[in-house]
Amino acid sequence: MDIPIWLQIIFMIISAVLSIVVAYLGRKITKEQERRDVAEEKIAKEEHAIKSGIRAILRDRLLYICAQCEKRGSVTVEQLQNVSELFESYSSLGGNGAAKKIFEDVLRLPLDKGGESR
Repeated sequence: MDIPIWLQIIFMIISAVLSIVVAYLGRKITKEQERRDVAEEKIAKEEHAIKSGIRAILRDRLLYICAQCEKRGSVTVEQLQNVSELFESYSSLGGNGAAKKIFEDVLRLPLDKGGESR
C-alpha cells in the first residue's frame, strides 16, 4: 500500500513542527529549572544567614547572663530558666563549644531564691 506523496509531505511537516515545539518547550523548561535553582540557592543562603545570626544573638545573651551569675556566685530561678531556654534554642541551631561549658558551670552554681536577676 503506497502512501500518497501529499500525505507524506504533511506527515513530514507535522513531524518538523512537533520537533520544533518539543525543542522550544525543552529549552523553556530548562531555563525555568535554572531560575528555580538560583532562587532556591538564594533562599538557602538567606536562611543560613538568619540561622547564624539568631544563634549568635542567643550565644551572646547566654554568655552575658552566665557571666552575671558567675560574677555573683549564684543563679536565680529566673536566670536559670532563661539560660536553660537560651541554651536549648542555641543548641538546636547547631551551637556548641565554650557556651556549653559555661552553661554547665552556671548549672552548678548555688540557687539564689531571693536575689535579683539583673
